[in-house]
Amino acid sequence: MMENRSQANAVIKRPVRTAAFMPALAMAALTAAGGLAAQYIPPTTGQMAVVFPPFTDELTAWQRVTDAGGQIVAPSHLSNIVVAYAPDTGFAGRVRSTGALFTLAATGLCQPLSRNDKKEPL
Repeated sequence: MMENRSQANAVIKRPVRTAAFMPALAMAALTAAGGLAAQYIPPTTGQMAVVFPPFTDELTAWQRVTDAGGQIVAPSHLSNIVVAYAPDTGFAGRVRSTGALFTLAATGLCQPLSRNDKKEPL
């Protein structure tokens, strides 16, 4: 009888032990997410990726960037993301007013295509 109680207590305590690690796991996940997000913070001026709504064609995106006073640097891997040069700090606000969702640093999927990259239709 005493053996059954100790086994029951061991089973009950096991979930409590794993629950003790949950705050540490949550903090590790938030730290990793913050580190990844920090890589995509756009600069105030210079080269940045401008993200438009999905299914926006490249020509429309390029037109909106130039309408906002930016210069086209290169296309990116996705047609709704254009790499642009922002000449001043007000560019991000102006391009958002033309329909862009947000701006990011031009890295990862948002980096400019090189001459060796082939852009394949999605």
